[in-house]
Amino acid sequence: PDRLPAEIEIQYVRLPIKAGEFDFSTALSLLENDEVWPVGDFMLKNYESYLIDFADIWKTIFELIADKGNLPLLFHCTAGKDRTGACSALILKHLKFNDKLIIEDHQASNHYIAPIVEGIKQKLQEKGERYSKLEPFFHAPKNAMEHFLTILNNDFGSVKRYFEQKAPLDTNTLDAIKSNLLHL
Repeated sequence: PDRLPAEIEIQYVRLPIKAGEFDFSTALSLLENDEVWPVGDFMLKNYESYLIDFADIWKTIFELIADKGNLPLLFHCTAGKDRTGACSALILKHLKFNDKLIIEDHQASNHYIAPIVEGIKQKLQEKGERYSKLEPFFHAPKNAMEHFLTILNNDFGSVKRYFEQKAPLDTNTLDAIKSNLLHL
């Protein structure tokens, strides 16, 4: 749940990430004709795009985290599961959390968005839409996060090497993140 103390001044930084083209009305019309929307492939490609195409956005977030004056820091996307999950994964991976824990953290999103998903499900069913075919869009897909981490591990080996190759961050910035977020 998102709760911020009222006495904290909030600075809003918009960092747009848009991977893939999803048009909800197109998806609904495909369902009406019993066509299959390739949800699984779509989500895998999006998670891959988050990593490969948006390194500059992640770099900006890492630079914000490295500056203690920006803490506490809240990052969020529309549903708080896919782009937010990718950001969390990069941060946790940099902090040396293992992939199993990162995936568990990502999957916890499903618990927190469940009430919202239930409301969407009811509205779709009221309109006669078949929620079951759209359901994968409303959950944090475990296989997509596994795919994201596999690419990060296999193609880059570490978050440090990822940034070296995609959007250079200096060692001081990466070290500051660990210092700011870990209490050793």
